[in-house]
Amino acid sequence: WRQELQRTVSKHNRNCITDESKMIKEEPKMFYPMRSSIFGNDSIGIIENDREYGGVVWRCCQVLCERFQQIHGSDSAFFPQKRAIDLGTGTGMAAIVLCHLGAQSYATDLPDSLDLVRRNIAINNCTDKMMCCELKWGGNVTQLNPPFDIIVTTDTIYNQMFHKALMSSLRDLSNEETSIFIAFGHRGPNQHQEDFFNQDGFSDLFTIQERCDLEEIGKQTVSIIKLKKNGKEI
Repeated sequence: WRQELQRTVSKHNRNCITDESKMIKEEPKMFYPMRSSIFGNDSIGIIENDREYGGVVWRCCQVLCERFQQIHGSDSAFFPQKRAIDLGTGTGMAAIVLCHLGAQSYATDLPDSLDLVRRNIAINNCTDKMMCCELKWGGNVTQLNPPFDIIVTTDTIYNQMFHKALMSSLRDLSNEETSIFIAFGHRGPNQHQEDFFNQDGFSDLFTIQERCDLEEIGKQTVSIIKLKKNGKEI
């Protein structure tokens, strides 16, 4: 599946359209092609906020969404009716794609980011089909009624300051049956993404089931890592 993902991502890079004339207003700037939407959509539109780090769609999110469509193509029962949560959703794109693949999707982030997320949910006609709510990593998650079947997070492990809190939320939102997907772009030798998987307590809680590193000439290398919870407590 890794070679097939490499091919489809390369094709996706040609088909994913960015309209540079559209800034943050109420019109989508980026259109992401969908092959498997249960609503019949051939693409989803994403409004971006170029002034905020989390307000743009990073490549690792696009690659992970392509992986989700690949999974759906080989196992059409993987997403429908499953409870899925996106941690640090940013624009909401991954959560919206999960909704279009049939999941009961939750888009979560800090309060300042949620207005953009709600706008993207609305323009993709998902307002009555998914949830958008505040979540601070490491905080109480009982209101979300865990565990979830699927947890995703994209480009959220570049800062060591947040590693422990994110790991805590992954622990609290999952059980041994949860599929956890982490996607990140490689930014250079001074970044600390790999440290997330080497922090104290991680190996007690989680096992890495799959890893895929996608490299394309002239583009940032992206890694997708799939975890399972061990069922042990720190």
